[in-house]
This record gives sequence, C-alpha cells and structure tokens, in this order.
Amino acid sequence: MRILIDEEYGYRYWEWIPQAETPARLRDLWDSLDETEWKNILHDITTLPGLWRLLELKENATKVEEDWFYDEVINPNNYDGGGHIHDSTDSYVWLMTEIGSVYIWPKAKDDLVPTE
Repeated sequence: MRILIDEEYGYRYWEWIPQAETPARLRDLWDSLDETEWKNILHDITTLPGLWRLLELKENATKVEEDWFYDEVINPNNYDGGGHIHDSTDSYVWLMTEIGSVYIWPKAKDDLVPTE
C-alpha cells in the first residue's frame, strides 16, 4: 500500500508505505494509538511504522516541474489511499477499494472494509 499523507503541522506531503499489509491491520494500528503516541507523531510523523519518503518540490523549480509535482507526485489518485495527520481529533486515513474510497480511521459506523 502506498498512501499519500498531508502533514498539517509541517505543511509537508509524505509517501507512506505502512507495515500493516491489509486494511484491517492498518485500522488496528490506528485504533491502538494512545495520546502519548499521538504526541510523538506530532513531533515526528515517521514514528508511525513503515517506510516514509518526504515529497518536496525542489527550490527554484520551473513551471513544468511545479505542474508535474502537483499533478503527479501529490495527486491522491496516484496512490492506494490518502490521509491527513494533525492530531488525534482530526486525522484520518482512507484507502481506495473496489467499492470506492473507504475510511480506515476514524472508523465510520457504516464503513465496509475488507478484512484481508
């Protein structure tokens, strides 16, 4: 899974490949986070398990490079899902499935998420 993450406090975008291999395991990870872990995440987003790559537009980028960055690199349609990390009250992660986008966290009561 490749997930595009918008980090609000740092105003940065990240590509995250979580250690969790299924939507259900990814949801379990998010459900298990406590306030101490959220504080750690706010200071360093990469404390969430998995591989992280900061997505940055190079300084003095040309118009063509800017367009490519915004149209391709940080386009959520080019990822398996997306999310926003700010704090425990407004963060979320979603994945694309056969039925459309499904929130992994926070869990909506009418969510349909495959277990494997």
